[in-house]
Amino acid sequence: MACHHQACIIFPQQAILHSPLPHSALLANLKLRPPGLSHGAGVLPDNLNGADGGSVFFTTTVTPPEKTFLVVAWSFNNGSGDREIITSVSSNVIGSGYENRITFDRSTGSLELRNLTMDDTGEYRIVLTPDGGVQKTGDCRLEIFISAASITEPSVTPVEGKPVNLTCDAAGSVLTREWRKDGSPVSPGSNIILHDNNRVLSFSPLKRTDSGEYSCTASNPASSAEAKYKMTVNYGPENVKITGPNEIKVKQTLTLICSAESTPTATYIWMKNGTEIHRNSAEFTKSEIELSDGGEYTCQAGNNITGRTATSDVHRLSVGEWVMLDLSNWCSFLPHNNCVELPFSVKIRALANDKKVYRNLKSTDYKYVGQQLSSQ
Repeated sequence: MACHHQACIIFPQQAILHSPLPHSALLANLKLRPPGLSHGAGVLPDNLNGADGGSVFFTTTVTPPEKTFLVVAWSFNNGSGDREIITSVSSNVIGSGYENRITFDRSTGSLELRNLTMDDTGEYRIVLTPDGGVQKTGDCRLEIFISAASITEPSVTPVEGKPVNLTCDAAGSVLTREWRKDGSPVSPGSNIILHDNNRVLSFSPLKRTDSGEYSCTASNPASSAEAKYKMTVNYGPENVKITGPNEIKVKQTLTLICSAESTPTATYIWMKNGTEIHRNSAEFTKSEIELSDGGEYTCQAGNNITGRTATSDVHRLSVGEWVMLDLSNWCSFLPHNNCVELPFSVKIRALANDKKVYRNLKSTDYKYVGQQLSSQ
């Protein structure tokens, strides 16, 4: 048979059957595709995807010939040179690294490849030499994709002021990782560090503003996978305060509210004159107030996660009936001599039982505006 192409190689049947080339030389020769005599169109799909750790099937479109193929050879190239997968002539020669990883159908040339890794990404070629007829080749590119991603939660509960790590892992060979918080890219900052090729996101120390939903996208050229984690930074309690009246009449209902900046919500203990009177509620309510309910109230806020407590300032409550005090001779009420008698009669409203209202008056606490007495 004549050959008019420099790349043309003819294997006489007798040479293949009785004087075969060494497998390496045979495979090298089979990779040369004579123009017009061999082709790969339709033999294999152009592209296949596989999962890390999974399997992929290279199924040919070849109909089994009446006479079995003289030679079937598979090879792989990941950009650093060709590697033999299997060459089947009178026996099968399996390439290094493919033992126990392949299943081969010699009648069609189809191949199953198992236990995939990222290193299996690349170009695959099959060369089929029939017993008479045209040699066929097929090429297919395999991409290994990432099948899952996960964010390992911190080993300790996130608390403001303490360090914590988030770790992004994926089932597959990862080339890049991207972190986002509430949809925006995470960048290194005063307390944020990215290391181990962005695998680990470190906070040192945590701030309450670091609370949010974090996502990590692990990618390779074939695919990507995303994992999410919602982090709540626990802090407080801080800024504990009591709101409510400082003066109230007997028989009325008293309601005091304690508040604090805290995550999670703080627990509360109410104290009156240093003695516990109520707990487990931010609200202290008492109906039918009595004179004895007057005094100094405080509330202590606690956080079960941070282990911290904080106490409010004293909230003084006076209970009684309102009366009008005539201070026309107010110097008689004062326990000191720093007093100037008022040139006119002045009355103020005070609680009948609260002697402090006038006992602690000083002339320098007030100024005269016309006939009115007002506090400085």
